[in-house]
Amino acid sequence: MIEIEKIKNKKESIFFIAWIMMLIHICIANSSYSSYSIKYISYISFAIIILKIFITKYNIKEIIISLVILIVSIISEYKTSDMRIVWFALFLIGSKNIEFKSIVKNSLYTIILCCSTFIIMSLLGLSNISSINDVKGLRFSFGLGHPNMASAYYCIITSLICYLKKDKIKIWNIIVLFISGITVFLLTKCTTGLILSSFYLFLFLLLKLDVLKIKSIQYSIFIFLLLLVAFFSIAPIVYNNNFAYVDSLLTGRISQANYYINKYGINLFGSNVFSDLNSPTTNNILDNGYIRILVVNGLSSYIFILFNYIYILKKCLKNENYNLFILIAFFIIYMCVENVSTYIFMNVTFLLFKTIIFKENQNEYT
Repeated sequence: MIEIEKIKNKKESIFFIAWIMMLIHICIANSSYSSYSIKYISYISFAIIILKIFITKYNIKEIIISLVILIVSIISEYKTSDMRIVWFALFLIGSKNIEFKSIVKNSLYTIILCCSTFIIMSLLGLSNISSINDVKGLRFSFGLGHPNMASAYYCIITSLICYLKKDKIKIWNIIVLFISGITVFLLTKCTTGLILSSFYLFLFLLLKLDVLKIKSIQYSIFIFLLLLVAFFSIAPIVYNNNFAYVDSLLTGRISQANYYINKYGINLFGSNVFSDLNSPTTNNILDNGYIRILVVNGLSSYIFILFNYIYILKKCLKNENYNLFILIAFFIIYMCVENVSTYIFMNVTFLLFKTIIFKENQNEYT
């Protein structure tokens, strides 16, 4: 038993080395210090996660499912030149036998370390891009790449802290986090971040007050999530002038997504849209995460992600794991308005899909 435990720990170490390397790499690439991003880090991480997969034991069914996921991701990458779905497949397959809470903990510490470093460097004047002045006024990014990104990091950090420290967080802590969210909004002028963090803290408050134990409340939140995803998935497809007001409230997210739907369409394995996304003159930013998956990664990836989310949400409610339920709910809503959350390194809940592939890990949501 001792030897088995040692081997298990080595495998966990290999996974976390690859995971943390990529998380740091992504944090730097999305920051004001992106010029210091070293692409070879991703190559090393790629090799390490492949090693983790090779030294992990899978049964025949798991091998077949994993191969299908990997082959679909490779086909998608070939058609789209988007590695995001390949990283998704590799780390999902490689996460077998890795405790979800350990991944959350390591992700949280890494993000806090990176953000703290960027903020300190920005305050010391070591960043050329610490603020912007646009139609919303003076907005601060604190070296985190963009004010919206600074707000996004606050939302992610808040949700992960609450998930890990559920029993230790008191009502006054929730109030402090809410006030902090308002402060971040005043500095970044990012309305989306304020709404997202406030909504998550509201759900967390319901959790602390035991309100989430009420079946009608659970059902209402579950239906709300389904309707929200349906709206952000369907509205860009059927977009017309009737959506103009809602589109303006969402800063053009529906009409801009409609541009990509009309130009590239929807197919099984996605389309290469980077000539538009990377154009310095583009006015169509694809912030809608669901449309990004649908158009860029294809219908196969969209259905896979949606099915797994619905399945796990239902399991969480069945097993009364409301803490995990609201964490997933946060990222489901976050994907409606920010495409960065479609990156597995910025959305740790994607790794919960392993609970469906690898049956022995289903205790993650119990």
